Amino acid sequence: MLTALHSHLIGPALFAAFCEAFTRELNRIRLEGGAAIAAKHAEVDKLERDIAAPPGQ
Repeated sequence: MLTALHSHLIGPALFAAFCEAFTRELNRIRLEGGAAIAAKHAEVDKLERDIAAPPGQ
């Protein structure tokens, strides 16, 4: 698909710009996903500590 985009629809400079923008966006989405997972792990760890703590603490 990208080959068709590159060779039939846009020139090399526009294709390079598209690839750069696409890569940036994909990396941003991956970073956000990783941060969300880390936050949920931290929340689970806190809840487990709260459950394990003796009452009244």
